[in-house]
Amino acid sequence: MENEKLKAKAANIEAETANKYWGIIDRLNETLDAVMHKCNALEKRVSMLEAENDRIRNQLGNDSNNSFNPPSSDTKPNAPNTYNGRTKMGKKFGEHTLVSVGRKGKHLSKESVEEKIAAGQYKRQIVNHGKPNEEYVSKFVIYIKVEAIAVEHRFYGDANSKNTHHYWSDDMKTLLLEMKNSKAIAIAFGATRFEESGLDGYRKRFDEIVSAFYKTEEKRLLNRLKKYRENHLLFAADFAVPFDNNLSERDLRIVKTKGKVSGCFRSLQGAKIFVNLMSITKTAVKQGVSPFVAVKGVFAGGVRFA
Repeated sequence: MENEKLKAKAANIEAETANKYWGIIDRLNETLDAVMHKCNALEKRVSMLEAENDRIRNQLGNDSNNSFNPPSSDTKPNAPNTYNGRTKMGKKFGEHTLVSVGRKGKHLSKESVEEKIAAGQYKRQIVNHGKPNEEYVSKFVIYIKVEAIAVEHRFYGDANSKNTHHYWSDDMKTLLLEMKNSKAIAIAFGATRFEESGLDGYRKRFDEIVSAFYKTEEKRLLNRLKKYRENHLLFAADFAVPFDNNLSERDLRIVKTKGKVSGCFRSLQGAKIFVNLMSITKTAVKQGVSPFVAVKGVFAGGVRFA
Protein backbone atom coordinates (compact mmCIF):
# COMPACT_ATOMS: atom_id res chain seq x y z
CA MET A 1 0.00 0.00 0.00
CA GLU A 2 2.84 2.30 0.88
CA ASN A 3 4.56 1.53 -2.43
CA GLU A 4 1.48 2.43 -4.40
CA LYS A 5 1.28 5.81 -2.66
CA LEU A 6 4.93 6.47 -3.42
CA LYS A 7 4.44 5.49 -7.05
CA ALA A 8 1.42 7.78 -7.36
CA LYS A 9 3.31 10.65 -5.76
CA ALA A 10 6.27 10.09 -8.05
CA ALA A 11 3.95 10.03 -11.05
CA ASN A 12 2.37 13.34 -9.99
CA ILE A 13 5.78 14.92 -9.49
CA GLU A 14 6.90 13.66 -12.89
CA ALA A 15 3.77 15.02 -14.58
CA GLU A 16 4.10 18.41 -12.87
CA THR A 17 7.79 18.58 -13.78
CA ALA A 18 7.07 17.61 -17.39
CA ASN A 19 4.30 20.20 -17.68
CA LYS A 20 6.56 22.85 -16.14
CA TYR A 21 9.46 22.19 -18.49
CA TRP A 22 7.19 21.82 -21.53
CA GLY A 23 5.82 25.30 -20.74
CA ILE A 24 9.33 26.66 -20.50
CA ILE A 25 10.23 25.00 -23.82
CA ASP A 26 7.11 26.49 -25.49
CA ARG A 27 7.97 29.97 -24.23
CA LEU A 28 11.57 29.53 -25.43
CA ASN A 29 10.32 28.45 -28.85
CA GLU A 30 8.06 31.52 -29.04
CA THR A 31 10.95 33.80 -28.05
CA LEU A 32 13.21 32.11 -30.58
CA ASP A 33 10.60 32.60 -33.34
CA ALA A 34 10.31 36.30 -32.46
CA VAL A 35 14.09 36.71 -32.50
CA MET A 36 14.37 34.95 -35.86
CA HIS A 37 11.59 37.14 -37.30
CA LYS A 38 13.36 40.28 -36.10
CA CYS A 39 16.70 39.03 -37.48
CA ASN A 40 15.14 38.44 -40.90
CA ALA A 41 13.67 41.95 -40.87
CA LEU A 42 17.06 43.40 -39.91
CA GLU A 43 18.79 41.42 -42.65
CA LYS A 44 16.36 42.82 -45.22
CA ARG A 45 16.93 46.36 -43.93
CA VAL A 46 20.71 45.88 -44.04
CA SER A 47 20.43 44.67 -47.64
CA MET A 48 18.34 47.72 -48.57
CA LEU A 49 20.81 50.08 -46.85
CA GLU A 50 23.76 48.43 -48.61
CA ALA A 51 22.01 48.81 -51.98
CA GLU A 52 21.23 52.46 -51.22
CA ASN A 53 24.83 53.03 -50.12
CA ASP A 54 26.13 51.52 -53.38
CA ARG A 55 23.73 53.69 -55.40
CA ILE A 56 24.85 56.87 -53.62
CA ARG A 57 28.53 55.92 -54.02
CA ASN A 58 28.01 55.36 -57.76
CA GLN A 59 26.11 58.64 -58.03
CA LEU A 60 28.85 60.55 -56.22
CA GLY A 61 31.43 59.01 -58.54
CA ASN A 62 29.63 60.24 -61.67
CA ASP A 63 30.81 63.32 -63.52
CA SER A 64 30.49 64.82 -66.99
CA ASN A 65 32.93 62.20 -68.38
CA ASN A 66 31.05 59.03 -67.40
CA SER A 67 27.41 60.20 -67.15
CA PHE A 68 24.90 62.74 -68.42
CA ASN A 69 25.76 65.14 -65.58
CA PRO A 70 26.77 68.65 -66.74
CA PRO A 71 30.38 69.83 -66.22
CA SER A 72 29.14 72.29 -63.59
CA SER A 73 28.31 69.34 -61.30
CA ASP A 74 31.86 67.97 -61.33
CA THR A 75 33.54 67.90 -57.92
CA LYS A 76 36.47 70.28 -57.95
CA PRO A 77 39.32 69.85 -55.46
CA ASN A 78 39.61 72.66 -52.93
CA ALA A 79 43.31 73.32 -53.41
CA PRO A 80 44.86 75.81 -51.00
CA ASN A 81 45.69 79.25 -52.34
CA THR A 82 49.46 79.03 -52.71
CA TYR A 83 50.07 81.38 -55.62
CA ASN A 84 50.21 84.59 -53.59
CA GLY A 85 51.13 85.71 -50.10
CA ARG A 86 48.23 88.05 -49.43
CA THR A 87 46.59 87.91 -46.03
CA LYS A 88 42.87 88.44 -45.44
CA MET A 89 41.96 91.73 -43.77
CA GLY A 90 38.46 90.72 -42.66
CA LYS A 91 36.80 93.28 -44.96
CA LYS A 92 33.74 92.62 -47.07
CA PHE A 93 33.91 92.70 -50.86
CA GLY A 94 33.93 96.33 -52.07
CA GLU A 95 35.43 97.82 -48.89
CA HIS A 96 39.04 97.72 -50.11
CA THR A 97 40.20 100.87 -51.90
CA LEU A 98 43.58 102.19 -52.91
CA VAL A 99 42.92 105.60 -51.34
CA SER A 100 41.62 104.72 -47.88
CA VAL A 101 41.71 101.18 -46.53
CA GLY A 102 38.50 100.41 -44.68
CA ARG A 103 36.31 102.95 -46.49
CA LYS A 104 33.12 101.45 -47.87
CA GLY A 105 33.28 101.01 -51.65
CA LYS A 106 30.58 101.99 -54.13
CA HIS A 107 29.69 101.52 -57.79
CA LEU A 108 31.02 104.17 -60.17
CA SER A 109 28.19 105.31 -62.39
CA LYS A 110 28.79 106.86 -65.78
CA GLU A 111 27.74 110.26 -64.40
CA SER A 112 30.24 110.04 -61.53
CA VAL A 113 33.03 109.17 -63.97
CA GLU A 114 32.11 112.20 -66.09
CA GLU A 115 32.22 114.40 -62.95
CA LYS A 116 35.66 113.08 -61.98
CA ILE A 117 36.92 113.73 -65.52
CA ALA A 118 35.56 117.29 -65.39
CA ALA A 119 37.21 117.82 -61.98
CA GLY A 120 40.56 116.62 -63.33
CA GLN A 121 40.67 113.52 -61.13
CA TYR A 122 40.48 111.19 -64.13
CA LYS A 123 42.05 111.54 -67.55
CA ARG A 124 39.82 110.83 -70.54
CA GLN A 125 41.08 108.58 -73.31
CA ILE A 126 38.79 107.68 -76.23
CA VAL A 127 38.99 104.42 -78.20
CA ASN A 128 36.73 104.35 -81.27
CA HIS A 129 35.15 101.10 -82.50
CA GLY A 130 33.95 101.65 -86.02
CA LYS A 131 33.70 104.81 -88.10
CA PRO A 132 32.99 107.85 -85.85
CA ASN A 133 29.65 109.60 -86.33
CA GLU A 134 27.10 111.42 -84.17
CA GLU A 135 25.36 108.29 -82.80
CA TYR A 136 27.26 105.91 -80.56
CA VAL A 137 26.99 103.87 -77.37
CA SER A 138 29.85 104.22 -74.88
CA LYS A 139 31.13 102.64 -71.70
CA PHE A 140 34.00 103.53 -69.36
CA VAL A 141 36.78 101.15 -68.36
CA ILE A 142 38.85 102.37 -65.41
CA TYR A 143 42.56 101.51 -65.49
CA ILE A 144 44.37 102.13 -62.20
CA LYS A 145 47.99 103.02 -62.95
CA VAL A 146 49.99 105.95 -61.58
CA GLU A 147 46.93 108.02 -62.41
CA ALA A 148 43.33 107.07 -63.12
CA ILE A 149 42.51 107.07 -66.84
CA ALA A 150 38.91 106.64 -67.99
CA VAL A 151 39.00 104.93 -71.39
CA GLU A 152 35.74 105.55 -73.26
CA HIS A 153 34.85 102.88 -75.84
CA ARG A 154 32.45 104.19 -78.47
CA PHE A 155 30.63 101.59 -80.59
CA TYR A 156 29.18 102.96 -83.82
CA GLY A 157 26.43 101.28 -85.79
CA ASP A 158 28.49 100.31 -88.85
CA ALA A 159 28.09 97.10 -90.77
CA ASN A 160 30.33 94.17 -89.94
CA SER A 161 32.27 94.47 -93.18
CA LYS A 162 33.12 98.13 -92.49
CA ASN A 163 34.46 97.29 -89.02
CA THR A 164 36.45 94.22 -90.01
CA HIS A 165 37.12 95.17 -93.66
CA HIS A 166 35.80 91.72 -94.67
CA TYR A 167 33.83 93.07 -97.60
CA TRP A 168 32.97 89.67 -99.07
CA SER A 169 30.62 88.87 -96.17
CA ASP A 170 28.05 91.47 -97.26
CA ASP A 171 28.09 90.13 -100.82
CA MET A 172 27.68 86.54 -99.58
CA LYS A 173 24.86 87.57 -97.23
CA THR A 174 23.05 89.34 -100.08
CA LEU A 175 23.37 86.29 -102.36
CA LEU A 176 22.14 83.78 -99.76
CA LEU A 177 19.14 85.91 -98.75
CA GLU A 178 18.27 86.42 -102.41
CA MET A 179 18.32 82.65 -102.93
CA LYS A 180 16.18 82.14 -99.83
CA ASN A 181 13.56 84.65 -101.02
CA SER A 182 13.52 83.19 -104.53
CA LYS A 183 13.02 79.73 -103.07
CA ALA A 184 10.05 80.96 -100.98
CA ILE A 185 8.45 82.54 -104.07
CA ALA A 186 9.01 79.37 -106.13
CA ILE A 187 7.42 77.18 -103.43
CA ALA A 188 4.42 79.55 -103.26
CA PHE A 189 3.88 78.96 -107.00
CA GLY A 190 4.08 75.18 -106.54
CA ALA A 191 7.63 74.60 -107.78
CA THR A 192 9.71 71.81 -106.26
CA ARG A 193 13.16 72.99 -107.43
CA PHE A 194 14.97 75.71 -109.34
CA GLU A 195 15.65 75.38 -113.03
CA GLU A 196 19.17 74.15 -113.65
CA SER A 197 20.16 77.33 -115.47
CA GLY A 198 19.09 79.47 -112.51
CA LEU A 199 20.90 77.19 -110.06
CA ASP A 200 24.07 77.38 -112.19
CA GLY A 201 23.84 81.18 -112.05
CA TYR A 202 23.72 81.11 -108.25
CA ARG A 203 26.73 78.74 -108.17
CA LYS A 204 28.68 81.06 -110.47
CA ARG A 205 27.99 84.11 -108.27
CA PHE A 206 28.98 82.08 -105.20
CA ASP A 207 32.32 81.15 -106.81
CA GLU A 208 32.94 84.75 -107.91
CA ILE A 209 32.52 86.06 -104.35
CA VAL A 210 34.83 83.41 -102.89
CA SER A 211 37.49 83.77 -105.61
CA ALA A 212 37.57 87.58 -105.52
CA PHE A 213 38.78 87.72 -101.91
CA TYR A 214 40.53 84.36 -101.63
CA LYS A 215 44.04 85.83 -101.66
CA THR A 216 43.37 88.72 -99.29
CA GLU A 217 40.98 87.62 -96.53
CA GLU A 218 40.39 84.58 -94.33
CA LYS A 219 41.84 81.94 -96.63
CA ARG A 220 40.80 78.96 -94.51
CA LEU A 221 37.15 80.00 -94.33
CA LEU A 222 36.94 80.89 -98.01
CA ASN A 223 38.73 77.68 -98.95
CA ARG A 224 36.15 75.69 -96.97
CA LEU A 225 33.29 77.58 -98.63
CA LYS A 226 34.78 76.78 -102.00
CA LYS A 227 35.40 73.10 -101.19
CA TYR A 228 31.90 72.48 -99.74
CA ARG A 229 29.93 74.74 -102.05
CA GLU A 230 27.31 72.08 -102.84
CA ASN A 231 26.69 71.49 -99.14
CA HIS A 232 26.17 75.19 -98.48
CA LEU A 233 23.80 75.55 -101.45
CA LEU A 234 21.92 72.31 -100.86
CA PHE A 235 18.86 74.25 -99.64
CA ALA A 236 18.58 75.73 -103.17
CA ALA A 237 19.14 72.43 -105.02
CA ASP A 238 16.62 70.55 -102.85
CA PHE A 239 13.60 72.47 -101.58
CA ALA A 240 13.05 69.85 -98.85
CA VAL A 241 16.23 71.08 -97.13
CA PRO A 242 15.66 74.14 -94.89
CA PHE A 243 17.72 77.32 -95.24
CA ASP A 244 19.28 76.93 -91.77
CA ASN A 245 19.70 74.21 -89.14
CA ASN A 246 17.78 75.96 -86.37
CA LEU A 247 15.11 73.24 -86.35
CA SER A 248 17.71 70.49 -85.89
CA GLU A 249 19.36 72.40 -83.03
CA ARG A 250 16.01 72.82 -81.28
CA ASP A 251 15.26 69.09 -81.62
CA LEU A 252 18.65 68.15 -80.15
CA ARG A 253 18.53 70.74 -77.37
CA ILE A 254 15.78 68.87 -75.50
CA VAL A 255 18.08 65.85 -75.04
CA LYS A 256 20.89 68.04 -73.69
CA THR A 257 18.48 69.82 -71.36
CA LYS A 258 17.19 66.48 -70.05
CA GLY A 259 20.78 65.40 -69.36
CA LYS A 260 21.51 68.54 -67.34
CA VAL A 261 18.53 68.39 -64.97
CA SER A 262 18.68 66.46 -61.69
CA GLY A 263 16.71 63.51 -63.08
CA CYS A 264 18.89 63.02 -66.22
CA PHE A 265 19.08 59.47 -67.62
CA ARG A 266 19.57 56.64 -65.14
CA SER A 267 20.12 53.96 -67.79
CA LEU A 268 20.70 53.52 -71.51
CA GLN A 269 17.27 51.90 -71.82
CA GLY A 270 15.63 54.99 -70.31
CA ALA A 271 17.49 57.23 -72.75
CA LYS A 272 16.31 55.12 -75.70
CA ILE A 273 12.69 55.26 -74.49
CA PHE A 274 12.95 59.05 -74.13
CA VAL A 275 14.33 59.67 -77.63
CA ASN A 276 11.81 57.27 -79.20
CA LEU A 277 8.94 59.11 -77.53
CA MET A 278 10.33 62.51 -78.52
CA SER A 279 10.82 61.27 -82.10
CA ILE A 280 7.13 60.36 -82.36
CA THR A 281 5.81 63.55 -80.77
CA LYS A 282 8.15 65.89 -82.67
CA THR A 283 7.38 64.21 -85.99
CA ALA A 284 3.64 64.47 -85.24
CA VAL A 285 3.92 68.20 -84.56
CA LYS A 286 5.86 68.78 -87.80
CA GLN A 287 3.23 66.86 -89.74
CA GLY A 288 0.34 68.73 -88.13
CA VAL A 289 -0.85 65.70 -86.13
CA SER A 290 -1.78 65.85 -82.45
CA PRO A 291 0.96 64.21 -80.31
CA PHE A 292 -1.77 62.49 -78.25
CA VAL A 293 -3.29 60.99 -81.40
CA ALA A 294 0.16 59.86 -82.60
CA VAL A 295 1.06 58.12 -79.32
CA LYS A 296 -2.41 56.57 -79.13
CA GLY A 297 -1.95 55.26 -82.67
CA VAL A 298 1.33 53.58 -81.71
CA PHE A 299 -0.35 51.63 -78.92
CA ALA A 300 -3.32 50.86 -81.17
CA GLY A 301 -1.04 49.06 -83.58
CA GLY A 302 -0.06 51.64 -86.13
CA VAL A 303 0.51 55.32 -86.78
CA ARG A 304 0.72 57.02 -90.17
CA PHE A 305 2.36 60.31 -91.06
CA ALA A 306 2.01 62.05 -94.42
